[in-house]
Amino acid sequence: MTNRPTPCAIRSASANPSCDRGETGSAYIVTLMVLFVLTIVGLSLTLVTQTEALIGSQDRITQRVFYSADAGLGVAVAKALAFEDTSFAYDVVFQGLTDRVEVSPFIPLDAQDCTGCELNQGPESYKRIPFAVNSVASRIGLDAGGNPDVILARRELSVMIEFIPWDTRLVNWSVSPEEAAKVHF
Repeated sequence: MTNRPTPCAIRSASANPSCDRGETGSAYIVTLMVLFVLTIVGLSLTLVTQTEALIGSQDRITQRVFYSADAGLGVAVAKALAFEDTSFAYDVVFQGLTDRVEVSPFIPLDAQDCTGCELNQGPESYKRIPFAVNSVASRIGLDAGGNPDVILARRELSVMIEFIPWDTRLVNWSVSPEEAAKVHF
């Protein structure tokens, strides 16, 4: 007896339906599974990208509010030098958002003799005075639900500023406890 090839080995399975081994459609199922996995990976990447964009947006808002507080300190120093007035608040409205900056009055901490100041030759008394000052900046707008006047970001800066020389007659030594409580170190 010789080994003769079976009809299924000679012909393809599609030509002879009796040689079908139950494998029809398996490539289709594997392809569907691969597409399902790729879809899940794509949706995950989309979610991660949206989350990162929201985090970046919030970080940008927070940085802008920080720079607003810093600018408020710069304006306070300029007002102190030009007008001897330091406490103020202002709002800037742009595209439905409000940036509010509030600066506390300069609180004198100490008064030391200004050594080396030629200005102390006369009857005036110029001193070296460190001041504590606080600047609070807030970004106010609508929240996701449409509620107005919601604080979206807030930054607070407390610094010590020293003017050398400074006329002691311009210093307000009687600062209220409420104003002093605004400054945090």
